[in-house]
Amino acid sequence: MEELYVSSCKTMGVTVNESIVEGMKREKDHRLNLRGSGSLQPQLGRRKLTDEDAPPLCNTLKKNSTIFYLNLSFNHFSDNAMKLLAPVVEENVTLLSLDLSGNDIETQGAVMLCDALETNFTIRELNLRGNKIGEKGNLRLVEMLMNNSSISVLDVSSTDQTTAAVIAYASMLESNRSITSFSIDRPLEFSKEEEGTVHMASMLENNHVLKHLSMQFFKMQDLGMSRLCHSLCSNRCLETLNVSNNQITRHGCLSIADMLAGNKTLQRLFLDRNMIEDEGAETLAQAVLGSSLNGLGVGFNKIHSEGMKALAELIHVKEKLEYITLWGNPGICGPHIDISACKAVANAIDRSDSVNGFEYVDVEPYVVDGKTLLALKREQYKK
Repeated sequence: MEELYVSSCKTMGVTVNESIVEGMKREKDHRLNLRGSGSLQPQLGRRKLTDEDAPPLCNTLKKNSTIFYLNLSFNHFSDNAMKLLAPVVEENVTLLSLDLSGNDIETQGAVMLCDALETNFTIRELNLRGNKIGEKGNLRLVEMLMNNSSISVLDVSSTDQTTAAVIAYASMLESNRSITSFSIDRPLEFSKEEEGTVHMASMLENNHVLKHLSMQFFKMQDLGMSRLCHSLCSNRCLETLNVSNNQITRHGCLSIADMLAGNKTLQRLFLDRNMIEDEGAETLAQAVLGSSLNGLGVGFNKIHSEGMKALAELIHVKEKLEYITLWGNPGICGPHIDISACKAVANAIDRSDSVNGFEYVDVEPYVVDGKTLLALKREQYKK
């Protein structure tokens, strides 16, 4: 493939980008990864691709049938690059995944991409996170998805999605039968009535295929959490719910507890960076114990000693608990650390590890002067 790219550069009179050549040489398992700098795992060193790189690259991709997974994230591709990439998407019959997150695509680029996806029935995964496509771009995407039945994984987080766009996505998902994973983090607009959350909750009452939903940075409060939980009482499909980085308190945990008593489908609940405090942690620990959950995220939730001890007991007793995040709570880190809480968590992890083990826990114990403390685990979780 790199030979074709170099040939295209010569034909077009464009300078060969050695970073692209190296990326093509690393192509493996039908995956071409050209992630730019600024990402956690850049593949182009400190470089980002620009619109000037698009013509020879798109010409190469148009003639290629071996790439199934294309990652162009964290580059500087704008609407001008999309003029060339859209025809590639329209004509390609082998591409299964397209990651354009973190680029400079705006409304017109999104419209061109959607026009191409109207006739593409092979792409299963589409990531547009971080592109400022605005309300018009998002609404065009919704319109396309009403007709596209192939996309199953979609990320439109941080795309300047307005409340109207969030409501449109919720409406589309009520009848969509292909999308199983949907991320719509960080909408542009909010209201005291939590309209976006309310419509997403209503969608969950009618959707029977969605398994993974992420609604981070929604400014979701206890009312919104209550509406989601009400819908999840009758939903028998959703397996993962991410409502981290919101404003959920101990009162919202009461709604979660009631939901978990009847819902036997939900497996993972991410509540990191909310405000549940000790009382919320204790409520959750008791509710999760008899639930179907095997993963819980409660890091950075203002949980002190008593709440951490309740979570430690959950770790010790709960069967098949595979994932939990605890770091960032004052009971186990910071100036108000409680040694007894640290020891309780460490002992619970040790006993659980000896029986079933964890897929991931974000803290690890260490001993200083005979005192057991906890540290953030260096190896981060890879989903």
